[in-house]
Amino acid sequence: MFDRSKFADMDFRPVADIAAAFIRSAGHDVACMPSGAEAVRAAAEKDFDVVMMDLMMPRMTGLAATKRIRALPSLRSRVPIVAMSMRSRSADVETCLWNGMDGHLAKPFSPYDLLRAVERGDALGQAMQKDRQPGGSARMSPDTPP
Repeated sequence: MFDRSKFADMDFRPVADIAAAFIRSAGHDVACMPSGAEAVRAAAEKDFDVVMMDLMMPRMTGLAATKRIRALPSLRSRVPIVAMSMRSRSADVETCLWNGMDGHLAKPFSPYDLLRAVERGDALGQAMQKDRQPGGSARMSPDTPP
């Protein structure tokens, strides 16, 4: 399906394991990082199609990790990042977007919603690879088809 890995970044192990299983069942590879700091390190070292970033990560929040990923000195800084959070008010979603994230998935989520977010993030990444113009930023819309 994809020649690079999907990236699920969650700190609550049982939730991460279940989410990873859903993503794998759709034919994607998954790498789970237990902390925001490890997520940044992984994003700096490997190409990913999409990062699913939990906002409440240990040692470094998802927002802080996103800012560090965006500051990487390579094209890896442009990987699509989708927030996963219990906070789903419009102001919370806007905070994610203003801090460099490309989309938001509210918890609790269904397996369908999770896979749809992964596919939308992957589609965004593919579009961004085709158009590597510096400075531009595409964002996922809730209505964007996978």
